[in-house]
Amino acid sequence: MKREAIKEKIIALIIECKNQIEAEQIKTDSNLVDDFMFDSVNIIDLLCMLENEFDIEIGDEYLEQGQITTVENICNIIEGLIDGGLDDC
Repeated sequence: MKREAIKEKIIALIIECKNQIEAEQIKTDSNLVDDFMFDSVNIIDLLCMLENEFDIEIGDEYLEQGQITTVENICNIIEGLIDGGLDDC
């Protein structure tokens, strides 16, 4: 799966989590907490959706290390978990 396709799916799931967000508002460096007021429940919901969508398991260490912050960070994590990395866009 290409990086751009991963980003598009992440954005779609963010919109599904917080349906008042429009796709045009979401940039790769948008911060989920600061820009879209995600709380801990929203983050956990998003992680579950990501795990289901990409058939992966996102470990607690990503939460503990504060890595679930932007589309770009999430994309990097998913790339690493899918098959050790994919082509950059």
